[in-house]
Amino acid sequence: MRQTFAFALGVTVFCISAAFTIGPRARVSMAVLITAIVLLVLMAGLLRTLQVTVATSIQLSPVLSSIAARGRNLLDAAYPDDAGTTASPAAPLPAPCTTVTWPNPTTVLQRIQVDRLVCAAQAANAVIVLRAAPGITLQCGVPVADIHGQLPASVVLGGLVVGSERTFEQDPLFAFRLLTDIALRALRPNDPATTVQALDYIEDLLGRAAAAPTEPRRVTDQHQVLRLVIARPSWEEFVRTSLDDLIPAAATTPSVLIRLQLLLERVQHRAHPDHHEVLTARLTRVNDHLTKLLPPLA
Repeated sequence: MRQTFAFALGVTVFCISAAFTIGPRARVSMAVLITAIVLLVLMAGLLRTLQVTVATSIQLSPVLSSIAARGRNLLDAAYPDDAGTTASPAAPLPAPCTTVTWPNPTTVLQRIQVDRLVCAAQAANAVIVLRAAPGITLQCGVPVADIHGQLPASVVLGGLVVGSERTFEQDPLFAFRLLTDIALRALRPNDPATTVQALDYIEDLLGRAAAAPTEPRRVTDQHQVLRLVIARPSWEEFVRTSLDDLIPAAATTPSVLIRLQLLLERVQHRAHPDHHEVLTARLTRVNDHLTKLLPPLA
């Protein structure tokens, strides 16, 4: 958008400058006229492309699809299958020496510089155990990491990228939160069709998260020595973020409750048996609401 605006402004300045320079001259070089025409055609094409892009961006389906796609990419990145970067969960840790607390005002942890922290821990022969995961709001004085070994707290804090808002960089729960917010806002003006559409994408992401490991990610150096432990969201956090606000909000909307019921049944079928209890509790709530709205016929 900024590039198109800059190009249009440049073409406008060129045309105005050329007009003032030509003035009352009877003869003008064809190069000026051809250049102006080519630039105007290019500007019209860019403006048309911008118009189509803006029109697409305000439609719901492309927005939901884009959020879900980024959510899938985040889940793949947060739960890599590369066994070469994951230490055995039984690997012992050195005795903890330092607990690092957040010393600054409230902010959001956006990204962890994994390679930087692994290199620092390797150089100091230490292990860093992060308590905070990307997407967490950091409060002043709250513990963010434990250092097992001798390593300055400033090194750990320097490996945390923070900002004022959550981002898609390393936060696997962010896509779930956005899709749920869209579904909730659609319920307020009584637009259940939009909520159901958002639930289609939530189901896809929940199904993927159901198969993901929930234990912390254990990152090793090139010698397969544990150097960094990164906290990851639990399965209940994924379900709570996705559904716990939607279920009571949809208590008077049968079409959304039916879609929630189907979502929970399908995800439960894909989930590991250890994850069934969390889903069963939500399914019971949905069924209770449906029974009140649509009592069985005598």
